[in-house]
Amino acid sequence: MGKTGLAVAAMRALALKRPRPSKFLSTTEFLRNLHATFQGSPDAEAEIEDAHDVHVLLLDDLGAERQTDWATKELEALVDYRHGLGTVKATILTTNLAPEEIAKCMGPRTIERLLEMCEVVEVAGPNLRDLGPSEAR
Repeated sequence: MGKTGLAVAAMRALALKRPRPSKFLSTTEFLRNLHATFQGSPDAEAEIEDAHDVHVLLLDDLGAERQTDWATKELEALVDYRHGLGTVKATILTTNLAPEEIAKCMGPRTIERLLEMCEVVEVAGPNLRDLGPSEAR
């Protein structure tokens, strides 16, 4: 099982322990939905509200998005908002980046907030996408 699978398992475990709404979003999907709100998409607006207010948010593949100033600012805003919720609501992130790399692209303030609100779990081993179906089991 890879990072995303482990993160989904953690999200489900939290939901079973204390039934609360959860949301899985890829970072690129979050940014695409946010951009769609500028065109007045009500579905996209609901997705953005969920990302802010859902009890358990899993934001998948942080750092895989196209690095633009706009994307960085929007992700910083999401992290700030979720950080402000303290321990009331959980945020799970997956990334291929080390904390130092996140700090370079998102700034020291954002990585400090992430490290305050998240426990870093390093997943070692081969990339499951590079293995054949029988090897990935």
